[in-house]
Amino acid sequence: MELLHSIPSFLVAIIVLVTVHEFGHFYVARLCGV
Repeated sequence: MELLHSIPSFLVAIIVLVTVHEFGHFYVARLCGV
């Protein structure tokens, strides 16, 4: 049962991290004038 609860939270954490990471690239690119 514990695994069923940890997998969705793990996926959500990964999605949030990837989104923030990609947004970071976008922000830096804007700062550099790309």
